[in-house]
Amino acid sequence: MSTGLNQVTTHDLWVESRQISIIAARTSETSMQLQISHPNTFSVVDGIIVLVSTSPIVNDNHPEDGMKYTASTIFGDELASTIEGAQVVALYSKILNIS
Repeated sequence: MSTGLNQVTTHDLWVESRQISIIAARTSETSMQLQISHPNTFSVVDGIIVLVSTSPIVNDNHPEDGMKYTASTIFGDELASTIEGAQVVALYSKILNIS
């Protein structure tokens, strides 16, 4: 793994992001519960965005660096951000507390 935040590679990001675990459980006909786990030793990953869509997620469904997203747990909420048609339902940022 690279040593400085300005020296990281996409491989470093891939290795760390593979350590994130998301467990989804349906709690009712219209609800689900997400359990997101990650190690406390991240040096590259600085956030997680969870998307929900009525169609399969494709390569274009990825967040853009520097964008601010609004999550909503109400599917179809017009105030929620979308990425290529997929709604942002959860986000977790500043894992590294980087300003």
